[in-house]
Parts: sequence; structure tokens; C-alpha cells
Amino acid sequence: MKTTNDQISKEGLLSEELMKQILETKDESLDLSNCENLKVLPKLSTQIKKLSLLNCFRLESVENLAEMTEITSLDLTNCRNLISPTLPEGITHLILAGCENLKVLPKLPKGLTYLDLSDWEIQELPELPKGVDHLILAGCENLKVLPELPKGLTYLDLSGCENLEGLLELPRGLTYLDLSSCENLKVLPELPKGLTYLDLSGCENLEGLLELPRGLTHLDLFGWKKLAILPPLPDTLTYLNLADCENLKVLPELPKGLTNLNLSGCGKLEVLPELPKGLTRLSLSGCKNLKVLPELPEALTSLDLSGCYNLEALPKLPEALIFLDLSGCSKIEYKEETINRIKKLEEKGCIVTYPEQFDPDFRKTSENLEKAIKSYQEIPSYQEMPKPTFVRELLWHYLTREVPHRGGLTDLIKSTKPFLELVSKEPKNLKWADQIASLYLEGCVNQPVIGWSEISACVSIAEAPTTIEKIEASKHLATTILIKSFICDLKENQKPAQDYEAEFANALLREVYKKLHDEKKIDTKKPWYAMPENIVYEHYIENFLTAKLVDKACKKINEHIFSNEKLANILINNYSENWGQIAFPQELKQIKDKYDERMIKGEKVDKERQEEIDNTISKLTLQALTSEVSSRSTFGKRPGEGGCENCDLKRVRG
Repeated sequence: MKTTNDQISKEGLLSEELMKQILETKDESLDLSNCENLKVLPKLSTQIKKLSLLNCFRLESVENLAEMTEITSLDLTNCRNLISPTLPEGITHLILAGCENLKVLPKLPKGLTYLDLSDWEIQELPELPKGVDHLILAGCENLKVLPELPKGLTYLDLSGCENLEGLLELPRGLTYLDLSSCENLKVLPELPKGLTYLDLSGCENLEGLLELPRGLTHLDLFGWKKLAILPPLPDTLTYLNLADCENLKVLPELPKGLTNLNLSGCGKLEVLPELPKGLTRLSLSGCKNLKVLPELPEALTSLDLSGCYNLEALPKLPEALIFLDLSGCSKIEYKEETINRIKKLEEKGCIVTYPEQFDPDFRKTSENLEKAIKSYQEIPSYQEMPKPTFVRELLWHYLTREVPHRGGLTDLIKSTKPFLELVSKEPKNLKWADQIASLYLEGCVNQPVIGWSEISACVSIAEAPTTIEKIEASKHLATTILIKSFICDLKENQKPAQDYEAEFANALLREVYKKLHDEKKIDTKKPWYAMPENIVYEHYIENFLTAKLVDKACKKINEHIFSNEKLANILINNYSENWGQIAFPQELKQIKDKYDERMIKGEKVDKERQEEIDNTISKLTLQALTSEVSSRSTFGKRPGEGGCENCDLKRVRG
């Protein structure tokens, strides 16, 4: 029997009609899930054997449980206000997940076989009934030590127990073990021989695996950054996840029964062993050192080769394929025969993501950049300088990495057009663009995104015809710089791990832009170029991206970019000569020309020359802000006191 929340009064009592139905029912199961107003459990039929009170958030008392002598299964998930329940001795199946008000575990029935204590804040677990065979402690972040486990335990879930430091001997009959995200776990005890499921994903500090149980069917080692060598794999294995095992260079022989293999992000892997004939799913996304593939099994239905930048050729593609991702496979020579094979698969219903070389707009974008670079090299004063290759590489990453997840190639190409138009007209701009690009070439897919946003912010400044408009356009650049500074200043518990700072920076920049746009702080006729939209791996940082944090970031940005003196300090302290090259090219040229003759004569004037450049940029920027901008009230009030905090332009890692 199931009830709904509208049958509960505001006082937390069940209606008379509902009580009558419950007492008269002959059902052995009663579901009061999501009755959020329920405060006290009423007297219920003693015939009920299974009772669910899931998400009864206001429930405080279940005293009447004592009279329910037949009950065997009780679900109290997320009963956050529950106080010291007394449990009937007949209960065998008990869920107390998310009962955050319970600081001490109630006395457990001796006949208990199933226990779920997910998301408890306990540091130590008391001795458990000997008959427990199914134990879930997922998300118990403070748990450091486990007691001796019941010998009959077959299922153990310790996922997310990030402070768990060690495990005692595991029961011999254990078949399921989940230790995912146990970040402090350094050593594993001997694994039971009958284990079939093992999840060690995110166990970053584990030293390694010596031996795997022979009957294992599921093995997840996602994110083991230290893992360099795998032990021999059991013949029974059907699922193997080695995604983001960054240091893995060699694979052992793969089990013949393997059906699912994930090697995405294994950047050091250069060669694959022979693939099992029954393999149906294979992910090699981001295996950037992989040059050749072995023969592909005919049973394969899903193949992800995105980001395999160095892959030189495609083997024969299985006809069973229903998913094929070739984005970023730039070195493959796509002969007519290869293209025809891919198109035949597509005609049969296979979802194909083509490499960017197939897209005419992509080819045109690349050609336009190459023309601009050639023109740059023809400028007499730049002939001795190296080609601006960093910006070429940044553009490539920006347009090829995780393209489908970032909104598609069309929108990405559109966001590069302002830059390409600028450097086509004035190739000198490639100099500062290349300097910025050099900061954003390492790390994850989101590095190029924030890097391109920064270059695009500078494009807006360079395009502006007058100094006042250049200052106005600088708000985008200043906001990008401040976002990174803001993230650096956050406490560790307010931001994601360092590996996801680029994702966080992109997402926060996007949300701040939306808020400033809604508040009409940004000229709606002149939107900022290349703003991040779809963030890859955003699910890793979404819990940190709260409305409160966005408001706090907006407050800081409003205080700085709408204050003349503070905005000037951001531009001077963080962008120095780059800002000068973009905003005051003629003035800088005069200074450089002044020193050229002395440099030709062999005089060491580098320091003197740079000091004059810096002083000139500072002077011009402050003059522009305090006179021209203030007189037109572009930035509101007169400058306030104080300057910008020390905003670091260092690359945000990701």
C-alpha cells in the first residue's frame, strides 16, 4: 500500500481516512515514502512486514515500531530529524542512510542481514551482528577504521569513505567490493578468492595491485595516476575500466571474455595487445600516443577514438558498429576507400562523429590562420622572430577536443572569426596572441577554452577604435583575470580539486557573465566573444558552483572593473606590455624605435627600454581612465581608494 504527502496534515498527522485504510489493509507492505510532513509514526497494523519511510524529512519518532512484531524490512533513508529509534528484533533488512541527526547507531537486531548506513558522519563502527552479509557505508567521509567484519559478509560498499586509512582482513566469502574514492587508502589486504566485482576507482594513494582473484568479472581502476603496470588479468573478466590511468604504458594480455574496455585518457599508452573477439565497447579517447590499432573484433558496436591525435591509420571497421567517434584524429590519411567505409556504416545507422578535416569551415579557418602567420613573417621587424606556433596549437585544441560535448563545431568556429578577421587585417596582433596562447596548452580540454576566452577579450580591445572604447572593452579581460584570482583565494573546501580548476574557472566565468548581462552591466549590443557555454566534466564541479559563490564573485568584479583606478591596476599589473601592444601600439612603437639604434650599436638597454615601456603604459592607462572615461561617466563614479589585489595571470591548471 502506498500513500502520498497530501494525506498528511500540516501538524504531521495521518488523516483519519488514511489511518482507517492502513489498519484495515491486509497488505504486508506499506510505503510512506516522501511524506515530508509526517512527524510521528502512528500505530500501524502488526501484520506489516515491510515499511518504507524514505524521505520523511520531518519524522522525529518511530516509537510505535516496537509493537510491529512481524516487521522484517525497514527503510528510514533521509529521515533527518529522527531521534534514537528502538528497532524490533525481527528486522533483517535495515536502511538508515542519511539519518544525519542520529549520532549513535541504535541497538541493531541480532538477526540483521542487510545494513545501509550511507552518508553517516561516524568515525568508528561498532561491532556488527554476525549474520550481516550485505553492508553499505558509502559516503561515510569521516570513517577511519572498520571493526572485524562478519565472516558471512558477501557485499561491501565503502565508496566515498575518503578518510579510511586501512582495512583489516576481508571475509573469505566476499564477492562484491566497492572502494571507489577511498583517497587515503594506501594498502589493500589480500583479496578474497571468490571476489567477482572490484571497484578501486579514485584510490589515488594505493601502491599497486599484486594479484587479482581468478573469478573477477568487473574491475574498475579509473583515475589511478600512479598505476604503471597491471598484474595478469583473470580469464573471467568481462568489464575493465582503466580510464585516466595516466602513467600506464603497457597492457598485459587481455582476457578472451572481455566485452567492455575503457582506456580513455591513458596518454602514455603506445601499443595495444590483441583485442578479444567478443569485445563490444572500446574507448580510446585521449590516447594521444597511440599510433596504430590492432585488428578490431567483428562484435564491436562502440568505438571512441576522439583525441587520438597521433593515430596514423584506421584498420578495417566492424560492420556491427553503431557508434564511432573520430574527432581529433588529425593524422589519419582519409583516402576515398576509408571515407566510403565510414559512410557505409553511417547508412546502416551508425552514429559517426567525423574528424574536423571533413568540415569545410574548419579547413577554411585553418587556412586563414596560416595566411595570417605567413603575413606576420613578412613584416620586416618580425622576420627574425619565431613563428607564432602557440596560437596555432591553441586554436587546434580549441576546435578539436571534446567538440560534441562543447556545443558542436559550428558554434566554436563562429567564436574564432573575430580573432581571425583581426589578424588577417593586422598580423602584428599574432605576437600578443601567441604569448597568451603559450599559457594554455597543457592540461585538460578546458584549458584552451579559458585561453581562447582571454584572447577573444583582447580582440575586443584591439577592435575598439578609440581609447575610451578600448577601456570599456577591457572589462571582459579584467573579469577573466579576476575570476582566476578569485578562485585562487578560495579556501580548499570551497573549490574543486586542482585537476578541475579550469572547469571551475570556465563555469564561474559563464555564470558571472550571465549575471552581469542580466543586470545590464554589459553592453547588450556588444556581447563578449567566445564565452564558455557547455563545460566538459562540469558534473565534477557543479556542487561548488553555488548561487552564493557567484554573487560573491560578481561583487568583487563589480568593485574592481567599475572603479577606474582599480581597473587600471588590473590592466597594468597583469597585462603590462600586452595591454600596451593592444591599446597603445603607436606610443610603444615610438619607444622601441628610440632604442633600436642603440641596440644595433651593441648597447645593453633592455632594462632601461622595458622600464620606459612599463611607465608609459601605466601613465597612458591611468590618464585614459581618470580623464576621458570619467568625463563621459562610462564607469560611473570617480575612482575609489586602494588598488586591485595581486591578481596572478598564471595559467589555471586543469
